[in-house]
Amino acid sequence: MMITHYLKVAFRNLWKYKTQHLIALAGVGVALLCFSICLYLVRYAFSMNHCFANYERIAELNIRDMKEEKVLDCTPATLAEELRLQKPDGIEALCVVDYSPIERPFNVEMPDGKQLPYSFAVAETDSSFFQVLTPKILCGSAEVSKMMPNSLVVSESMARRVYGDIRQAVGKQLVLMRRLYTSPDSTPRTGGAVYTIQAVIEDIPENNSIAFMKHLDMFSLNDSEGIIQNDARYAIISSFTYALLREGFTPEQLNEWFYRSEQTHRMHDTSFAVEAHLMGDRDWNGGLLRTMVWTTMVAGVLILLVALLNFFHLLAGSFLTRMREFSIRRVAGASGGSLFVQLFTQSALLVLLAGLLTGVCIEVMAPWLRLEMAGLYLQFDASLLMVQSLEYLAGLLGVCAWVCGIVVWKVRRMQVHAGVTGGVHRGGKRRLRNLLLGVQLFICWVFISLAAALYLQSDKTGRTLFGTLSLEEKEQILSIPMDFSFMNAVQKQDLIHQFKNLSGVEEVLPADINYLGGVSGTGMYTEKDNKGSYVDVNVMRITSGFFRFMHIPMRSGHTPRESSDLVIDEALSHRLGTDIMGKPLYNFDGDAYTVKGVCQTFVSSVYYDSEGFIFLLSGFDDYCGHCYIKCKEGQAETVFQEVRKILKKTLPESVEVKVSTFMDDIRESQALEFKLRGIVLFFSVVVLVISLLGVYSAVTIDTEYRRKEMAIRKINGAGMRQIVWLFARLYVTLLTVTAVLGFALVEFLLRQFSTLYTVFFQHGVAFYFCLFLSASLFVALTVAFRIWQVSRVNPAEEIKRE
Repeated sequence: MMITHYLKVAFRNLWKYKTQHLIALAGVGVALLCFSICLYLVRYAFSMNHCFANYERIAELNIRDMKEEKVLDCTPATLAEELRLQKPDGIEALCVVDYSPIERPFNVEMPDGKQLPYSFAVAETDSSFFQVLTPKILCGSAEVSKMMPNSLVVSESMARRVYGDIRQAVGKQLVLMRRLYTSPDSTPRTGGAVYTIQAVIEDIPENNSIAFMKHLDMFSLNDSEGIIQNDARYAIISSFTYALLREGFTPEQLNEWFYRSEQTHRMHDTSFAVEAHLMGDRDWNGGLLRTMVWTTMVAGVLILLVALLNFFHLLAGSFLTRMREFSIRRVAGASGGSLFVQLFTQSALLVLLAGLLTGVCIEVMAPWLRLEMAGLYLQFDASLLMVQSLEYLAGLLGVCAWVCGIVVWKVRRMQVHAGVTGGVHRGGKRRLRNLLLGVQLFICWVFISLAAALYLQSDKTGRTLFGTLSLEEKEQILSIPMDFSFMNAVQKQDLIHQFKNLSGVEEVLPADINYLGGVSGTGMYTEKDNKGSYVDVNVMRITSGFFRFMHIPMRSGHTPRESSDLVIDEALSHRLGTDIMGKPLYNFDGDAYTVKGVCQTFVSSVYYDSEGFIFLLSGFDDYCGHCYIKCKEGQAETVFQEVRKILKKTLPESVEVKVSTFMDDIRESQALEFKLRGIVLFFSVVVLVISLLGVYSAVTIDTEYRRKEMAIRKINGAGMRQIVWLFARLYVTLLTVTAVLGFALVEFLLRQFSTLYTVFFQHGVAFYFCLFLSASLFVALTVAFRIWQVSRVNPAEEIKRE
């Protein structure tokens, strides 16, 4: 069979340059994996809200401040109420969804009658939820959910996680364990509202604009504690309002109706214009999501491009060097079609082997293919990723067919005599190869520079945040969340006492919050009962050992000793004036506190300049939501394990035990640097390896082609230095030119990136010079190794062989 013959010829030609083809195959396989992962994220974002059956008919309503021409991200719940009364043209139904990223704590009724504490991500909605967002009901009743107070519609995954069988979930009760900020004044601080599960729905994919890349456990309807039924809905802007449009009616037409009817919404003595957008459009128009998506796409394309430049250059070069063979076959009567099939068989075989490598990598990496960054979470679907990779593989086969068609066209146009005797002008081939190699090195410089920049900036961030502690001390401090609604203050104090008694513990610091997660308060007054004297400042409740624990030096005065004492930091001291010592400040209740000291500026963020901090004494007898443990030197791991044992023994089985270090908290809060740097570093290594392999392949071809020339030069007295420079000058030129262009682009990007921070690492000439030396060393070793191998040939033997 002819296909057997084509495969034999393909294998023979691949084996002839097996090293180069193996290099190209490995590069394409790994690059295709990176490209598939990047494009998975891109397609994930582009398919946002497609999980809703009526996606193309759902409009998101927003309000715009007509004075400032600013469109607000959310709407008040009253907007839907008002529009329902007016019945605008083209709207079938209006739905309000209010989602809070703060999970609600519940006591959950279990099948055996026992109650266990859980925390769930809850979105409040109204009865139009089923008509507008059309969730698929697996069991239970939508009609009952609409009518009954405090109804819950839970996701399938939540029902299975808690109850095992989703049918067991219907009818079970959950008791709220904490008062919400939207709860009525009659609700106690410990909550107490009872909710009933009325239906179980199919999980809503995380690529929705309600809670993008966050899992929704349940929706509450007729919620007595929520915003939709609360009087506060007239003053709070926190909801999403969705309109289900009639068939054929568009958001643009709805906007025309709003304009004609001069539709406004009155709030806070201000009139807001009402606008409609296709669901999810504002997430794109906001810029951040779009920037992230396009950046990811560009990164994936560049990585694949580096590998394809190697692959197709080798492929085209392999074909063009066989012009004599093709011309002879043409004389023998071979058709263009048979020649195309032969070439395509060889290229397709390489691409399919690369695809096999990609598939193996996906299968091996499947458990680790997930993204967690800045509160966002995405678990890659390995089967879907595999399918998408096959789609891109089919695209590569199409490109291979195009390249083979070009070669066949070139053979058919070339005169037979020229093809048999001359072949292809090698100088043109080298220029093309050098151009492609230069593009590879340019992309390599960009990735390496960005990876180095992210590592240096993450180090700068880690040292700046809470800079009175060293990096080593931050690794020795354990951070333990204690925001347990099922535990009272006495139980938490007992837990802290158990931590103190551990042999490896040096000191324990209770707190009401994670220091990287917020503050205790946001302002005080310099004059009693004078609202005009309000000072916007960060207020933190602390214990008497806080300054010693955090190694914060006092600039003047002393640490607080009485409950009426307070300390301010230097940032606030500069705002209030140097004569603030001994003067009183007042809280919202009018209680007076006296400034007793000024400490070093407390840095808890690198994204904005601090307005200053006020530190107030507290025993945390009323509430303790966090705890820090300073370990003795070398005892951190032991204490970590002991703390986990205590928590596992104390906490209910439904509560996840969480223990981290202070440095872990910093890494989590600064995900832009710490999480992104690992991703960019991986991409940089891939690009660098592929580029080095490309350089190795190119210098191998050069040295093999010029073996006779080197032999003659050695006979004429050329030394090792002259032979090395004969080949090295090309790569020195390529490295220098591409580095200048790549560094110029990186410098522009870093200047834009630096605007996000109050502190940024130094990226001057020394930064780029060190990068150039480091990467050039790898290239130099690659080139030198190959030249050294060839330079050892015996000139007499080489000339005799020729």
